[in-house]
Amino acid sequence: MHPSENVGERKCPVCDTRLPDDGTHRRCPRCGAKALWQVEQPRQPVDYATVLFNMRLCGIMAGLQLALIALLIMGYRLPLPWGLAVIMLATPFAGYYVGGFIARTLGNRWMFDLLVVALAFNAGLLVALIAAILGLLEPVALGIIALVVTLAVRPFIHRAVARESADR
Repeated sequence: MHPSENVGERKCPVCDTRLPDDGTHRRCPRCGAKALWQVEQPRQPVDYATVLFNMRLCGIMAGLQLALIALLIMGYRLPLPWGLAVIMLATPFAGYYVGGFIARTLGNRWMFDLLVVALAFNAGLLVALIAAILGLLEPVALGIIALVVTLAVRPFIHRAVARESADR
């Protein structure tokens, strides 16, 4: 049996009992046999204000983390030259504006995925910053670490954001 079949035609594969119309049952109510399909629940839309706030916050954090990684790679210690300090203080503001711009320009269709990628990217940058603090100062290696961690935590963040948006 396939989920694209007519709703009125859904029957249990074992006892031929007509299954309820809501489509969320994974077992037959009469005999308990497993259904042969997995119903995909519609994803709840994520609120625009929530995405905009989180994108701006992720932009600030990404700017801070990138500035700190850049300072460590360049080998600067305190006191910093005033020009460099101004540039490093400007990166969180730039991240704020870039995050807000991206959230505003992409449509509602991409809001959920945008939020997941931004949160996963911040987790990757955090691990790369920790590696830089511990002494790994090779930019390519830090980029690979950030990319691998971003890809590794994305499914977990996706599941958590989906669960949170479904609970609303």
